This record gives sequence, structure tokens and C-alpha cells, in this order.
Amino acid sequence: MVSQLGSPDSQLPAGRGPLYGGVMGRSFESITDAMRAFIDEQPVFFVATAPREGGRVNVSPKGYDSFRVLGEHQVCYLDLTGSGAETI
Repeated sequence: MVSQLGSPDSQLPAGRGPLYGGVMGRSFESITDAMRAFIDEQPVFFVATAPREGGRVNVSPKGYDSFRVLGEHQVCYLDLTGSGAETI
């Protein structure tokens, strides 16, 4: 079983979100083996898009075992067409 993100025995960094008084997102130089193992265990992931200025953010859940880590700096997913209904 893969360690929880940020747990003491995890090789992944501890959470720094709003509950911790930090920032929402973090950047990493590359995808480590521990990160890859964590990603591989996830049944769902989310894709978000937004215009550069104004407008709304659209977040879509994805799944069907379609996300893959191809290397330290590259991922891909199968973009399946959904219902076309935008969640508001």
C-alpha cells in the first residue's frame, strides 16, 4: 500500500494547503518513484481549464484507468467525451 501524501513514512512532501497556512499548489522538478506509485493508485483524477481573463473554471473528473506517467517529466491521459453538460 502506498503511504498517504505527507505522512511521516512518505517520501512525498507534507501538505501545504489552506489548512496548513500555506499555498494551494506546489511545483516539483520531476515525478519521483514515490509520486508515481501514489499516482498509479488513484482511481480518479481531475482536469481543470480556465480562460486567461474572466470567465469560469471548468473542472471535470476523469477515470477509467486512463492516466499514465510516461517519465519524470511527462504524463498523459485518454480524453474521453462525456455528457457535454457543464457543471455550474
